[in-house]
Amino acid sequence: MIGPADVLLRYLEDEGVLDAERSWQIGRRAHEESCGVEIALEREGVADQRGIALAKSSLMEAPFVDLEHYAIDINNASLISRQLAESSVAFPLFV
Repeated sequence: MIGPADVLLRYLEDEGVLDAERSWQIGRRAHEESCGVEIALEREGVADQRGIALAKSSLMEAPFVDLEHYAIDINNASLISRQLAESSVAFPLFV
């Protein structure tokens, strides 16, 4: 069964960031070290957190939001229910 890590690695292959052999090695390392493929990609110097987030954003066809460009107001959390926020992994950035 193909999981999210496999999808990410395949995407990086399709984008020319990794070849199939390197992708397999990173997947294997993640498994052996019991860490996520994202951590293995970082340890191998393939991608940093931002690059991984951009790849995931593209895969999910969701916009990438750089939180450094926003003043986070914790009061915005009251704009949606906790259940909705947790189920959709969402936080309202602005009103």
